[in-house]
Formats: sequence, structure tokens, C-alpha cells
Amino acid sequence: MSTFVATGAAGEVTGSGHLIKLPNTTILLDCGLFQGRRQESDAKNRHFPFDPRSIDTVIISHAHLDHVGRLPLLVKGGFRGQIVTTLATRELTELILLDSAHIQVQDAEFAAKHHFTDQELHAPLYTPDDIPAVMRLMVDVPYEWQHSGGLSLPGNVNVRFFDAGHILGSATTLLTWTQDGQERGLVYTGDLGRYDAPLLRDPDDVPGPAATLIMEATYGSRRHHPVKDVYGTLIALIKDAITRKSKIVVPAFSLGRTQELIYLLHLLTDEGQIPRIPIVVDSPLAGRINDVFMRHQALYDQESKTDFPRHGDTPLKFSNLRFTHSVDESKALNQEPGPLVIISASGMAAGGRVTHHLRQVLPDPSGVILMTGYQAAHTPGRRLLNGAPYLRLYGTDVPVRATIRTINDLSAHADVDELIRFPRSINGLERVILVHAEPDRAEALTQALKQVYPHLEVTPAVAEQSVAL
Repeated sequence: MSTFVATGAAGEVTGSGHLIKLPNTTILLDCGLFQGRRQESDAKNRHFPFDPRSIDTVIISHAHLDHVGRLPLLVKGGFRGQIVTTLATRELTELILLDSAHIQVQDAEFAAKHHFTDQELHAPLYTPDDIPAVMRLMVDVPYEWQHSGGLSLPGNVNVRFFDAGHILGSATTLLTWTQDGQERGLVYTGDLGRYDAPLLRDPDDVPGPAATLIMEATYGSRRHHPVKDVYGTLIALIKDAITRKSKIVVPAFSLGRTQELIYLLHLLTDEGQIPRIPIVVDSPLAGRINDVFMRHQALYDQESKTDFPRHGDTPLKFSNLRFTHSVDESKALNQEPGPLVIISASGMAAGGRVTHHLRQVLPDPSGVILMTGYQAAHTPGRRLLNGAPYLRLYGTDVPVRATIRTINDLSAHADVDELIRFPRSINGLERVILVHAEPDRAEALTQALKQVYPHLEVTPAVAEQSVAL
């Protein structure tokens, strides 16, 4: 019998990991880091609900930390199989894991230096020395639109990748195998992107055949506005910052959201809709990620060519944009006057250089904190959205006097209508299992899917509960 078990991202949006047990092999779909309350997430991250040595193959949908962040722990636990993904994701994963390891080491050193009472919770899960062992196991497979044909895995399973449109290199996975003389199939969306979004291709249709779809439901109860509706908000915010000489701090993941913001700010600047004010990406990681984007421009969508038609022009570089590299450059931004836009990781304000900028700007009534993405429960970003009067940073309660603004329509996740649209192309579909969502959103999408596809069995995943495929 074939089974599915959600080992993460069930009833929550972090820690993606889904165990697929087939007759002759065991596959893990993603191996992501849990984020949120430090004590709870630390315990979850350090212990797998399975023996890593029992896994034959890991398939990675994309390089966000909540999908790849526990790979070093898996390898340290004895996993020695292949880690299969796209080429762009392989390159990005190395950068993401090295950055995560460096941050964990720095966090532990800071906790020790300042004699934190909970130093054991700041101990690194892994260090930069653990990353090469992960990379040696990685194998890349092209997308189907690049005429791949997939890859044969242990147990006579074939894996094929379709563009998920979420971030560079993101893939929807189609697994097929033979069981009891019949061809069987399973589709896993990973994180599904939006249609008609800038920079990247739309999500591919997946033909199947597949009886089971494991689908993300992050925004299962929300309808996004078109991305172009964001333009007016950005223009007004920039113009107000010029008038008030404000610093705008934008917590943004170095991978995905940062590139989308650069694209839009570049476009609005070129069109003359906003003046050429200084825009700083304070993230060495984002700079290295931009280099990966430049190597993979074949993965951009057609719109990127029409938005930037001049010879030699590229969406992710323009004259008033600069990247910082050193700590001294980052600290110097504290003294730089507004108007100034600082884009810095992490996107949920749970770590990285953005926390230093928040410590500087949150107490300033003229400051602006612009939240542009999903904020998971119990993260600093969610607390800011919920109106917290202060934020605890580096052992100090920092008062929130800056203006907190939000732009939700830049999400790289499909909304409810786009999620409902996705299953229609899959031949032979019988059931949908919803993952990567808080319970209310998974339930809302469950009901919406049942209305559109009454013949399908639709259920939200329950953590560590086995489901027959």
C-alpha cells in the first residue's frame, strides 16, 4: 500500500515535509525549517518523526528556507540518497543554507556574549561546515517545457518537474509509478505561484495522470488584487516618504520577494512615476541570489522583456539601486538620512539584518515599516501586523512608533481562485490533500474545492497522520 504522511506544514505554513511511502521506495517531499516561537520550533527542527536513513530520495520544490532548511539535519542523521530538484533551485539552496548556518552561528555567539538565560535555544542546528555534504547529494532535473522527460528514481518511480511560478527554480512535482499492474501518479505543488505576475513564468498545467494532488493552501480564503493594483500604493508611499524624509524598512525574503520589489521599483522609476530616491538592498545573500537570477534569465517570463525592452537593460539592476555587503556598510545606513528605502531579510522579521533596522526605525514616528508578504503566526512580523505596542529585539523591548503599512497583493502564492483553477488539468484526479496553511484557510479552500469539484475527496492534512494513496 502507498501512503502519505505530513511531517510538517500541516495546520501551519512552515516546516514543509511530506513522506511518501510507495511499494518499493520512500520519498520525502521537501525538508523545511519550522519557524515561529523559538522553543517550539527548535524542538521540532531537531527531531524528525522518522529515521533519516529510511528515506531513499528527497525531492525539493524550491529553495525557501521553510522547504530546504532541515536538509543538513537530515544528512547529519544518516540520509545518503539523492536530493532531486531543478538547477536554479540547487544553486539557490546552497546560498540559502549557508546563510542560515551563518545566522545561527552568529545568533549563538550573540546569546553567549550577552548571557541570555535561554542559550540552549540559540545553539546552531548546523554550521557552514555541514552544507557541502548536502550539496554533494543534489541532482538537478530540467522542467518539462525544457524537454526533460524526468528522472528515474529508486523503486521504478519517475519524477518530472513543471514550473510552479512561485520563485526562480520552483517546481510542481509529478511522481508516477506502477502498482498492482496499473500506472499510479501523485502531484505535489510545493508553493504555487500566481498567474500574470511579473518576472517569472505562470504556473504550468500538469497533465498527470495522478489520483492524488498535494496542494498548498496558504491563501485558501483570500483573493488577491492584480499586481498592478500595488503600483498606486507604492507610488503614494514613496512620495510621502520624500515629503517626510522617511526611512522605509521593508522586511523581505532575499529570495523571491526582494527580486519582485526591485522589479516593480525599477519599472516605476523608469516610467517616471516615482523619483530616483536611494534604494538599498541590505543583504549580501540577496546580492548573490541576484547573480543566480542573472544566470537563469531563460526562466523569466515574456513580460520582463516588454517591460524592459532596451538593449542591455535587465529588470534587477538600475542606477539608484545598490547592494550592501559588509557589516560596516549596513551600520552606515543608520546615519543615512531619508528618504531612503531599505529592503532587508528576513521577510517575517524573525532574524537577519532587518532586525537591526527595525530596532533603529520602529521608535521613529516618521519611519515606515512596509510588510509585503505572509507573516506566520508568532513571528515578529505577525506581531507588528497585530498592532503590538513594542517588539522584543536583542533582549530589549523596542517601542513601535513608526507607521506599519502592508501590501498583501505582492504575494508569490496563488490565491483562492488560482488554487481552484490548478487541479482542472490533472487527468485521473480523485483526491486533494491540502498542506501549508493555517486551519481556517485550509478549511475554506476545502469547501471551495468541493463546490467546484464535487467528485473529489478534499481533506486538510493532519500532522503525522497516515493517508492511503
